[in-house]
Amino acid sequence: MIDLAPVQKALLTAIGSSERPSESRFAARLARNPELLALRFRRAERILRLVGGEGRALLDAGSGIALNAVLSILAGASEVHAVELNPHRLEVARRLVAELGLGARVHLLDQDILTFELPPGSLGGMYSNEFLEHIVDSPEYHRRAARWLAPGGRVYGRTGANGGNWLYHYTYSRKWQRAERGVYQPARRNALRALLPEAPAETLEKLARATRGHGPAELAEAARAWKNEGRWPPPLGRVPKNPETGVYYERLRGPRELVAEMAAAGLRARVIRPDYRNAFTPSKLKRLALHLAGAALAATHPISLCVAPWLEVLGEKP
Repeated sequence: MIDLAPVQKALLTAIGSSERPSESRFAARLARNPELLALRFRRAERILRLVGGEGRALLDAGSGIALNAVLSILAGASEVHAVELNPHRLEVARRLVAELGLGARVHLLDQDILTFELPPGSLGGMYSNEFLEHIVDSPEYHRRAARWLAPGGRVYGRTGANGGNWLYHYTYSRKWQRAERGVYQPARRNALRALLPEAPAETLEKLARATRGHGPAELAEAARAWKNEGRWPPPLGRVPKNPETGVYYERLRGPRELVAEMAAAGLRARVIRPDYRNAFTPSKLKRLALHLAGAALAATHPISLCVAPWLEVLGEKP
């Protein structure tokens, strides 16, 4: 039995008095419900079994605060390359790894997974949690997975943005609109102000509205086109992108779409039966209802994908 108490202590210390709401909420929830960490560990064990990663080097794409990377080490991985672009989450990750003395086995990388390189065939497995809905070039990510994995190595991905869910096409549209108005449009306005300091406020506002779906490079090109040619850019899609990093806010990913792009990369791919047993809520009654609903969804897979809360895919390198 793995003793998770040192991990909990190190994690709460690493998050500390973080001003980031997501990390602070997670720390408060973990402090109230220590059993949450055991459930996360069982999830990590399952992923390790799925990718066949025991005793092998793994890659955690979009690793966040590196909790999954740490738990993968405890579950039996030899080392983990934890790739994360968000500097705030990466700082928490650095403190967590240092607190646990795992610096030699958890390699924190603040690099874009679409541009950095690893030796071909150097990984036993790869995994991601809530990452596939954010990455800009998902086909290229899977091409890299096929290159980096050793023969027989597997790549696992889980996304809560299940495009097979009928209801999500309505609810996500509303979510995108709220995020666009409240976060991404003002962020683009600020970025455009730095690119076009002489532009009138009303012009910046119009450009900010017109550049929905633009990342940093696309935003810079839109500013150049307006300044040099007086040309207004067309929006690039409904899903907002972060104007600093270029990653999607949260786009829907369809089961067939993901399997097809993994197959195109040379991976034997399939949608796998989700496991809802490690879902958590503090209320025991709600937890029971959640697990019963999850058991019904798992039993009716893949038909249940049309209402399932998340989607899981697995690809194997021949």
